[in-house]
Amino acid sequence: MQTILLVGLGNVGTQYAHTRHNIGFMCLDKLTSILNDENKQKSPLTEFYTRDSKNTERVNPHIISYNIESRLNNKNTQIIWKADKKNHCIKAEVSLKHFIESLRDNIQILRQFKFLAPKSFIKKHNATLPIPSTKQQYPNDYYRENEQKWIDFLQESFQEKLQSIHPDYNILMVAPTTFMNNSGECLRNIVQHYNIVKTIIIYDDLDTKFGSINFRYKGSSGGHNGLKSIHTYFGETYLRVKLGIATNIFLSEKASKIIGKSQDFEIISELFLQTLYEKFNFFEQFKTQSFFKILKNKLLKQNLLATNLESYYNEIWQKFQQFHKSGNDEIPHFVLSNFTPCESFVLEDILSYTSFVIIGAIFEWSYYSSLHKKDTNDFMSLDIFNVNFK
Repeated sequence: MQTILLVGLGNVGTQYAHTRHNIGFMCLDKLTSILNDENKQKSPLTEFYTRDSKNTERVNPHIISYNIESRLNNKNTQIIWKADKKNHCIKAEVSLKHFIESLRDNIQILRQFKFLAPKSFIKKHNATLPIPSTKQQYPNDYYRENEQKWIDFLQESFQEKLQSIHPDYNILMVAPTTFMNNSGECLRNIVQHYNIVKTIIIYDDLDTKFGSINFRYKGSSGGHNGLKSIHTYFGETYLRVKLGIATNIFLSEKASKIIGKSQDFEIISELFLQTLYEKFNFFEQFKTQSFFKILKNKLLKQNLLATNLESYYNEIWQKFQQFHKSGNDEIPHFVLSNFTPCESFVLEDILSYTSFVIIGAIFEWSYYSSLHKKDTNDFMSLDIFNVNFK
């Protein structure tokens, strides 16, 4: 059996469960939730984006534990997490096909994979309809009918390729119990007991703003003690999933107080949230435009960039880029602090987006690996999925 290793970094113990440093553990918990088909309710950010235009209040974030340790030995779910004292971790194993099947109903992300609709498949099924833009509003039955045909087409293509994947793969999800700074010791033990063919490591990144997400194959530890340990005991050949935790002034109560709240700031903050939601839902404009440009265009379309507001917007954006990453708190205290209510408002969407991109990357890699038709040393290019505030 060949194993794809999926590691989330963090610290064990309930006192650390909701801290920034544990966002890797939190992502494993969200992945488990997706695989178990849990949490069907809308996220707070989705409710905010789709709310009645007369209601300008943000909804309260759902109370979700994101505590991977709370799942230990729960036999009432499909994915069972167990303690592995010998390898210094808690872990869960799942077949590759079960892992990938969770993509089936996520039409937005299925649309991102070109390999799901090759020319031969389109010709075979006479599927000549143009692919509708994500979240496009369809004004009549004709467009709605076409949309449903493409949904059916993508899901059929998905099922066809899922069946072609070699069965000799499984996913091993691991949360080291060595504490962050010794994470490499856990991975050193794991590779001695499993035939690891690919590795993905999810961790917090203090050098990027909260809400940013980056997928990279190369890079240094960046001062991250967990990665330093991994590079010492395990190596540097793995896909890095970096989740930003630095202060984001649009999602920080403390930062907004320092800057000073105003009606203009509230307008820009609301449009920032709308733009972030659209990025997490794969809106087409992000393929050709930066986050900054899309946000500014929103202000222009609403005639909100009067001379004074444009000047204020540029000033706020500069503060956004330059604001101290820990909000002037001591770094050790900041990384071990809990996410704030404003941050919790979008945390579920961050973790969900990251989880589905990871599943999709594994899907494409394993599909081509099974066919032996493509260089499978690395996953596909994931640059289009990066979330950067530029």
